[in-house]
Amino acid sequence: MDYALIVDGMKSLVEGLKTNTWPDTFVTGLLGFSEQKAAKLPEYLFYYMVLYGIAAVISLIMHFTKKQKCFSDFGRKMMDFICTVLMVMCGWLLPQFIAQAKLLTSAVEGEFSFTEEGFHWLSEYLQAGFDPIWLGALFLFIAIMPLLTARRYLKEYKILGIFWAIYDVGFGFFCICTAGLAMAGQSYLWYLAIAAAVVLIRIGQTGGVDLE
Repeated sequence: MDYALIVDGMKSLVEGLKTNTWPDTFVTGLLGFSEQKAAKLPEYLFYYMVLYGIAAVISLIMHFTKKQKCFSDFGRKMMDFICTVLMVMCGWLLPQFIAQAKLLTSAVEGEFSFTEEGFHWLSEYLQAGFDPIWLGALFLFIAIMPLLTARRYLKEYKILGIFWAIYDVGFGFFCICTAGLAMAGQSYLWYLAIAAAVVLIRIGQTGGVDLE
């Protein structure tokens, strides 16, 4: 694993957030985006923000006309936000861990069989590939709460649950997209979009929320 690249990439991201400049080392180095894909990334981030806005408007219309309720209070919303950020962080590191595991497992000699040598090989193979396994398990554990919320929206609100899931569970991704666009455009004004989203969230929570 290229630990130096991970450190440099994360430093680039932190510095980008502090100075509101595009974290090129993080995007093209750590994430492995080509120059062409990196140039298109802000456009895709903007598309998601537009999608989030549409989903929020549709959800609020259903909130007031169909009396549909949000399934998250402010505390649950913040937990989903934290989980989303952690999931994205795991997503950044997972390719690095997988590459490391492929390199280490390829060096394990032998093959599996129902013998002592076969189980010994299996033990060494799993140890060599342990990093992406535990990181993947951590990713799934972190994702459980947001996924369960999204599943409940789909179960109770059917097709309209898609918009509610984006509006409610997708708030963390919205914040990440906003930060990306702020760094790409070198303008802190983009962060006003987060304030607007919070207002929309509070409107959706009027009349109480429907917690499980």
